[in-house]
Amino acid sequence: MLTFSSRNLNEDCSAVMPGREERGVPIEAEAALERLRAFAKVPAVALVDSDARIYLANGGTKLAVQNENGRLYAQRVPESAHTADQQTPEEIVGFLTGEQAVAFQMSQDNPPEFMPAGPSHWRSRLNTGWIAGVLAVVAVVVAYYTFAPAVPAGIQMISDPVRVASLHTKFNGRYGDAALAGSTTFLVENGRFIVQPAGEAGVPGEPLMDSSYRYGLRGDDVVLVVANGAVLEPGKDGSLRFNDAAYPRISSR
Repeated sequence: MLTFSSRNLNEDCSAVMPGREERGVPIEAEAALERLRAFAKVPAVALVDSDARIYLANGGTKLAVQNENGRLYAQRVPESAHTADQQTPEEIVGFLTGEQAVAFQMSQDNPPEFMPAGPSHWRSRLNTGWIAGVLAVVAVVVAYYTFAPAVPAGIQMISDPVRVASLHTKFNGRYGDAALAGSTTFLVENGRFIVQPAGEAGVPGEPLMDSSYRYGLRGDDVVLVVANGAVLEPGKDGSLRFNDAAYPRISSR
């Protein structure tokens, strides 16, 4: 029997539900598998501005699971001490139950961790030091110019560098309500899109999401298209809107 917890998800993990938490509930492996599969199907746009997460445990082993653009990434708890690696729902449950062989890294000084395969191997190897920092900057730059989840219907991307620079000057800034408890803010800065909890005294906390965005045209209106496909629409009052939520501009940086 596994132990299930979740954050900001509904009961079956098929939709985001801000503020809802479920903690330490016993769950059968098959039921856990169904919830992981449902979580993987949550649309990327629904996950913007939401730190949705599943926790599964068996004995002393506990995994935190996130959805990144339809892919599940699992990491051992405490999360700050381990890297997150892409895993299927079957691999996650199989690892916890011991019913499926999952390669993991073992040393005398460190607890077991998932051994990434293929491209994700580099994600683990280069997760420390200046190399990771350099690669992160390169990734943001490359993603800004070349990322392509399919462009949302009805939007024409803007590629003119002069116009892009002008739009940066217009839209760069921090948006949200830093004074509202439990809220999140996001930073729009030269093609980089960072979502952060408001934190105490209005000081942003650790990033929940660090991505890229581009500008596009929906008819005659400029919109911001985040790398996961979310579309932000500028309001006449200087705010940015996502679906029915409006985020006022806090500062120009």
